[in-house]
Amino acid sequence: MNIKDVALNVGVSPDELIEILNDINISVDGISAELDSGQIEKVCDELGYSSFEEAKKDNPNNEKAQSFDKNDDIDNQSNKESIDEKSIDEDVKTEKIIELKKPKVLVKEFADLLDVKPNILIAELMRMNIFASINAEIDLSVAKKIGENYGYEVKKEDKKRSLISDNIVGNKKDNDSFEKQELHDSPESLLPRPPVVTFMGHVDHGKTSLLDRVRNSQVVKGESGGITQHIGAYTVDINDEKITFLDTPGHAAFTSMRARGANLTDVVVLVVAADDGVMPQTLEALKHAQAADVCIIIAINKMDLPAANPDRLKQQLQENDLTVEDWGGSIGCCNVSAETGDGIDGLLERILLESEMLELKANPNRPANGYVVEAQMEAGMGPTASVLITNGTLAVGDSLICGKYWGRVKALINDKGNKVRSAGPSMAVKVLGLVNVPGAGDQFEVLKNEKDAKKEI
Repeated sequence: MNIKDVALNVGVSPDELIEILNDINISVDGISAELDSGQIEKVCDELGYSSFEEAKKDNPNNEKAQSFDKNDDIDNQSNKESIDEKSIDEDVKTEKIIELKKPKVLVKEFADLLDVKPNILIAELMRMNIFASINAEIDLSVAKKIGENYGYEVKKEDKKRSLISDNIVGNKKDNDSFEKQELHDSPESLLPRPPVVTFMGHVDHGKTSLLDRVRNSQVVKGESGGITQHIGAYTVDINDEKITFLDTPGHAAFTSMRARGANLTDVVVLVVAADDGVMPQTLEALKHAQAADVCIIIAINKMDLPAANPDRLKQQLQENDLTVEDWGGSIGCCNVSAETGDGIDGLLERILLESEMLELKANPNRPANGYVVEAQMEAGMGPTASVLITNGTLAVGDSLICGKYWGRVKALINDKGNKVRSAGPSMAVKVLGLVNVPGAGDQFEVLKNEKDAKKEI
């Protein structure tokens, strides 16, 4: 079967299909190239379908779609299809509504909602003196005008709905496990979860070295080779309990993710060098942590240095309205050395003590939700997203929406590079199976099936 026919049946354009083939290391000469059954199955797997037949069923309009020559004049094609669309019966027009979750929408996504090819929509925008690419965003007001031409009423959703809750309520008969779920988790369903910890501080005060020391001394104790998979977070075991460390790239990323609703951190460890003391970037990190309203622990690093002066540092902290416990305040303080490893165990025990006081809980027995820590396009894997689960359990085979995209979980990889079948609250895993790369801080939620996931996008 050639590229055009396969693209029609799996619901993508020929150009998009060629991009997908490149992602899975299948080279083709052009849209007239032929694909064998094995290659078609790989494409379906990449798009989240279990088989070619399932893809065809999920794209029932493919028989009506018309293939087109890439060299045809775009304006002539768009004029023809626009006239066809405008001939829709007026009574039918008034019944069609498109609700957008955000005040902006991607050109490609809006074209899908209107059931027209993206190049047709781009031509419509050009006639409005709006020059936009397939991946550009258009405003709600523009979408409304174009929607009227195609018989749609375009509007923003009246209220924000919980995707998981709506799915559970509307599909109780389809999935027995959902019948037990409620809009809100009952108190008895909530179980203790590991704390999520972020290290912050001045760039030269040993934050990264301290993270590496924790990781190397706890995560891979007795192993060779160390961490093989960077997923933006990792989990350590101490005294039969777990702590998840979020390896954020900096204060700006921390604030940016929090601004998007991704309040991932339970505890912030503010790393301050004992020889340097409080620096402007230390105060900046402190303000970010206080604005996020999270528990703060002071880690006084570089205690092995002769110039270390923890008392001077504590005085500087007090001058900035942060008083540690041994000076009569409420902020925990631990003396550590990333170089020698001294004080690391005490710091981890303090984190566990603070998390116990916070009474962190989640329900592992429900569809998962959480946030993207980082995402990228990886050779041999396609779009991947490292996610931190805030509630529920994420498993291989789950259908989910992740930011603006959907997918079916083909594989989960933990921080050690091992494939796992599932991951629970406060765990970080790399997800394979998304149709495109989401953004850091994007929310993900598991839905009942692929069809529901596509509808929610």
